[in-house]
Amino acid sequence: MWSHANRTLANGRPDDHYSLHADVRASLVAIRNLRRFLRGCVTGSGLPPSLN
Repeated sequence: MWSHANRTLANGRPDDHYSLHADVRASLVAIRNLRRFLRGCVTGSGLPPSLN
């Protein structure tokens, strides 16, 4: 997941740590809405599929 978030943050240069925090949070919130992506992460991790 961090690789996915990092791609969206890679070209940014926040002015301060508050902006960085807001950018990271927005990126993670966007990932939270990608159910197929999250399911793929769980499947690829080898963890039991108990997230039904």
